[in-house]
Amino acid sequence: TRLRDLSDPFAIGDVEFIKRYRLNKQLVHNLCDELRPHAATGSTRSLDLPIERKVLIALSFYATGSYQRPVGDISAHSVAQPTVSVVIKQITKLLNSPHIQA
Repeated sequence: TRLRDLSDPFAIGDVEFIKRYRLNKQLVHNLCDELRPHAATGSTRSLDLPIERKVLIALSFYATGSYQRPVGDISAHSVAQPTVSVVIKQITKLLNSPHIQA
């Protein structure tokens, strides 16, 4: 059997991906493309994460209504709770930005 790359959330099956993030892979890629030009870069580690990873962290949180610690513990994310908090705030702010088309 082929082992999947646990560090790449896009490597999981489509059904599991939708179950985890509530959007299909193409919609997530489209969302990342829409947010990328508006995503700020900064000096903190959480802001140095790729936009895809930040979006998936936020979507995981939105999809589950979970606490931030379990969201960060998912093997594909592997980030600390403070990073999850910063990422959720950043992505939420971007999603509510007037620059983002509905």
